[in-house]
Amino acid sequence: MEHRVVELPELHLLGQRIVGKPGELSKLVPKGWRELHSRLPSIEGVLEPSVQFGFLLPKEHLMPLGRIATFISVRVDPSVEAPKGLRRHSLPASSYAEFTYEGSFLDPAFKEFYPRMFAAIRDDAIPFDATRGWLERYEDATHDWDDKTRPDNRIAVLFPLA
Repeated sequence: MEHRVVELPELHLLGQRIVGKPGELSKLVPKGWRELHSRLPSIEGVLEPSVQFGFLLPKEHLMPLGRIATFISVRVDPSVEAPKGLRRHSLPASSYAEFTYEGSFLDPAFKEFYPRMFAAIRDDAIPFDATRGWLERYEDATHDWDDKTRPDNRIAVLFPLA
């Protein structure tokens, strides 16, 4: 599976934590994005409201009872304080291995995307720094949370390199 190496600056992210079982996240995450987006106009310092980052932190990712914790967020100015109910995270500037998928999220190819990506990391010995989790990047122009059938839905998954 093809990937490219990209450089990202230090990221200051503001968002909320979503927890659920894997089958529930497909409904909980879009609902969380809508809630977060409804709050953005009242938050000073949001840098790119049309670009969203999901990210997983290794120590907080796996929860009891088979649940998964993920964060949904947007980039903010470093000076932004977290309003009630939201959390701030700062991720260091880094090189990332970026994998992309474009197409319907209902297509069988999407079900194979994550397993193929993790197999590529293993098989190609990509130096993924698993202690830092990974990011998912979505842009409003190429992603629709409510229409999973869109053929131009796009996700970029970024793994920090050691």
